[in-house]
Amino acid sequence: MPPYIGVAIYEQVNSRGQLVSPHWAIVISETHQFVRVNSYHIVNNGSDGGGGWSKPPVRQYAALQESRKVIGIVCIAQVPQPMATLDAHLSSAPTQYLRDRSGVGFWSCESWVVNALGALADVFKGLLPYAVDILHAKLQARVEEMLRTRRRSGSSQFLLANI
Repeated sequence: MPPYIGVAIYEQVNSRGQLVSPHWAIVISETHQFVRVNSYHIVNNGSDGGGGWSKPPVRQYAALQESRKVIGIVCIAQVPQPMATLDAHLSSAPTQYLRDRSGVGFWSCESWVVNALGALADVFKGLLPYAVDILHAKLQARVEEMLRTRRRSGSSQFLLANI
């Protein structure tokens, strides 16, 4: 069965324990429920933002629904490419892109996710349901929806949404 690709959203806190904007990661899974995933993301190695980004992107095989830090996953699409092919591209993705197509305005895990997905879409035409230049806005809308749902419910239940 062809894999699914999505974006996982994690709770993130600052050094004072306050919630800050969520962390984003690309995930690929053999099922639409994203029970076990390959996860790809960049991490800033400095608490003040000056430590530089992880090189290469961090790759993990995880059961995200068991993590209390995971807010949820935005499913982007089921894709025809095998997981091994997607893994090869995402594992070797640069931690920063010369041309930022995300529209975020500064370099972050969010901008990396959008640019890495855009680079995949450049290689595999038709991979994404939206053009890269509007992908961040579509994802951000779903993330905001997830955050509102979580705040309203007061629950740490794992959320799953389609883009």
